[in-house]
Amino acid sequence: MEKMLTNPYAASRYIKPIEGTIRVRIFDYIDYYQYWKNAEGEVVARGELGGPGSKPVRLRKDELMDQPMEVKNAVTPVRSYKVYNSETERAEILEIKQRTIIEGLIGLFYDEDWGEGKGLETFDVTITGTGKGKERRYSIVPKPPKGEFTKKMEPVNLEALYTNDDPFESTATVAEETPEQQLAREIEQDELSLDDVLDEL
Repeated sequence: MEKMLTNPYAASRYIKPIEGTIRVRIFDYIDYYQYWKNAEGEVVARGELGGPGSKPVRLRKDELMDQPMEVKNAVTPVRSYKVYNSETERAEILEIKQRTIIEGLIGLFYDEDWGEGKGLETFDVTITGTGKGKERRYSIVPKPPKGEFTKKMEPVNLEALYTNDDPFESTATVAEETPEQQLAREIEQDELSLDDVLDEL
């Protein structure tokens, strides 16, 4: 029997807070500014729809300063987490724009009964949205770990979001590299300096 998913974003590996509840285990994250371009390459104003063929553009925090005012007015700050979704039983990316949710997760990170500054990956978190539109409010509740999942987790390259590459495919390629190949690639891409390499020797 096909499993029915309560999250309408479940067909995608990108999920968002919804009216309802999602349960995830949270790992790494990245912060960025996001805006959209339509099929003609024009910047879409914040709050408007780009239409068919539109694509997101994600900027690192230090890249925003050099952007034209049109882009600065269109961007939205986003935090994307690598998560394990208990419902779909796979690695996914949770996109959060709501400051209240981010602040709630930061609070759990430092909570003495839960994160204790060690991270959010030691327990599950439910994010529940109630209400419609601008009236929607979210509650965040820590939960004991639900089931074994570590063997099901797969690499997720969050950095691929900056270039609109597939964060799930790109890490599979990297995972197949030998240590020597990975070192050569990172040096070539300036991901490692010579000092970093010497420190490893």
